[in-house]
Amino acid sequence: MLVLCDFDGTITLQDVTNTLLDHFVGSVWRDTVLADYRAGRINHLQIMQGSYGYLKTPLPELLAYSRQTIQYRPGFEQLISYCREQGHRLVVVSGGLSWYLEAFLPPGLPYFGYIGDYDEARKIWEVQLPGWPSVDPAAGEDFKVRVMEELRHEYGADALPAIFIGDGRNDGPVAQEADRVFAVKDSFLTKICTERGQAFTPFTDFNEVIAALKASGSNPLKIAVVEDK
Repeated sequence: MLVLCDFDGTITLQDVTNTLLDHFVGSVWRDTVLADYRAGRINHLQIMQGSYGYLKTPLPELLAYSRQTIQYRPGFEQLISYCREQGHRLVVVSGGLSWYLEAFLPPGLPYFGYIGDYDEARKIWEVQLPGWPSVDPAAGEDFKVRVMEELRHEYGADALPAIFIGDGRNDGPVAQEADRVFAVKDSFLTKICTERGQAFTPFTDFNEVIAALKASGSNPLKIAVVEDK
């Protein structure tokens, strides 16, 4: 079984990018780039590119501040252990940047995210897609969906079914393609799933995800509910 898990707001209680931008940039990115994203005028890669375009702070300061402020959602280590014991393929797929995914995730856990590079001469961050998988956002392709598609192809039968765990607006497309969805309780993803009538299981910590999968027995799709609002 393939278990895809979002990072910001899912593995962590805070969104790392939002936290860094609010602290080092202020509200300007919310008033401009975030507003365009929420209005559907730009895609997720563009909001990351535009937002980090305001950020002038080099990596060491960003790492130091994020390590002081970012907290893990309870039960993540237990989820890693459970997936290993069961032979599930746990992969982190994120619209965040690879430098903080590498800093916060345990060694050896596969992850996919955007690439963020600091241009020392211009003192500005540049964000781009990784080399794999190939994604064309201008054509409407979604990064997380493409990761799921490629991993399903790579792992074959071992990747079926595919479970997605997430919380945010940009998790909507990949959640729609998953066989089962776990959504952080009261998150934007719960709103998306509820509005389109997609079954999902709400959770507040990863021990609840583990318990739900254990209760499903040999059929991980058996328990799937739409949260009662």
